[in-house]
Amino acid sequence: MALRPAASIIMRGAEPLTPLTRQRPHDREGERRVLDADAAQRLARLREQFPYIPAERRDLVAWLPASTEPSHLLGRLAASTSRARLDLVGAANREGGSGGQLGIFVELDDEFLKTGVRHRHESPAFALARERSLEELRQSLGIYHPDRVWFVSNGTDGAAWACSVTPILPVVRERLNAGGSEGPDRAAWELYLEAFRMSFEVAQSEGVLLDCNPNNFGVGASRLHYLDDDLALGGRMPFGHQVLVRLLEYKTGRLAERVHFLEEFALLMERYASNSHLRALVRDDLESRVSWPREPELREHLERLLARLERTR
Repeated sequence: MALRPAASIIMRGAEPLTPLTRQRPHDREGERRVLDADAAQRLARLREQFPYIPAERRDLVAWLPASTEPSHLLGRLAASTSRARLDLVGAANREGGSGGQLGIFVELDDEFLKTGVRHRHESPAFALARERSLEELRQSLGIYHPDRVWFVSNGTDGAAWACSVTPILPVVRERLNAGGSEGPDRAAWELYLEAFRMSFEVAQSEGVLLDCNPNNFGVGASRLHYLDDDLALGGRMPFGHQVLVRLLEYKTGRLAERVHFLEEFALLMERYASNSHLRALVRDDLESRVSWPREPELREHLERLLARLERTR
């Protein structure tokens, strides 16, 4: 996967950040002419409920991509309906769960705003120092939706919040669940395999690890888009564990389709067998047979896969 040129960050006024009391005068009347009165009122109400949502252009500190018009970003955030998605914060690998209590998700009409406790900083300078380079990496990977925008906002709580907004997409888990009691069909399993292909390609070319929970991949018009703002640079990522979790999660589904999924995953691992880190991550997860499914057909395929990974240590 070829890297796109790293984006350059835009800061208001295209000048170094200064203390808020020394910021340049702002044309608030001009902004009101861009945003209609209803949108401005909606933003003001949202900001009362969600302190990190900017209500005016002066609340925005920085944004990426550089081509983003601040007034257009504010218009996207000026939702007529909104709700905090507390259901998306929960146990890892459970339906909808992000695996922690630090994420904040807000549904704004057909957009998702994401931020979190870890993205709340004492000042804009700290926010940019800690998050800018990671966002430039995200933008360079080409795995996110092209309409995703990242920004830093001065919150009503006195903190600087790093946030992102992206269109709401159906996630791969929804496709897996669509089969009901019969389990995912082959097309759904192939879609999940595509998430692994994307993840392995990024790991191979850039050394970045993606979380293959099916909640983290949105189904676009012609491809998958990664939805999680968190990236792992080296270290561990439970690729093999995700495979085992899905086999158990859909254990009432069609055995033939789960066998096909395992066969295709094994072929995918062969394609990336030269990557010792990926190989070790999957092998380490599979070595614990306690988490294996009970069906002999699945266990046989797992034994073969593990044997291949062991031979290529």
